[in-house]
Amino acid sequence: MTEVDTPLPTLSLDAEMAWRWPTPPFVHRQVTTPLDTGEQPCSIETPEGATVESQLVGFDVDAGQMRVRMHPDGEPVALRFSKIRRVTLTTPWPIARHVLGVPDERSPHVMHERGYCIELASGVELTGRTLAHVKLPCGMFLF
Repeated sequence: MTEVDTPLPTLSLDAEMAWRWPTPPFVHRQVTTPLDTGEQPCSIETPEGATVESQLVGFDVDAGQMRVRMHPDGEPVALRFSKIRRVTLTTPWPIARHVLGVPDERSPHVMHERGYCIELASGVELTGRTLAHVKLPCGMFLF
């Protein structure tokens, strides 16, 4: 029997998992999250209230910025979270897929819909309708 002198790979047990876009708390099925499937059309609102339509290319929580493409043929640019009031993904996100062995929802998602009102530090109030929210250190995600 010959001995192989190949070192074993080093395991890092302290490595953090990469950040993933959050899913609604009521989702118990396997879902594809935004950016898993490539660029996502979005509307970006500045702190002053102006909006810009663009393509969300990347979302880097650790760097506190996102990358967007302002024009279809343009290069992606980085925008700091501090320069953004709100980002709205403009393509509906499919969240319900039947999985064998998992019971279907008893009530449609629209029955979970609620109004929200968020007061920003600037005093501006954001209002709308949502099915759920997830609050993270990088921001509030409404679904």
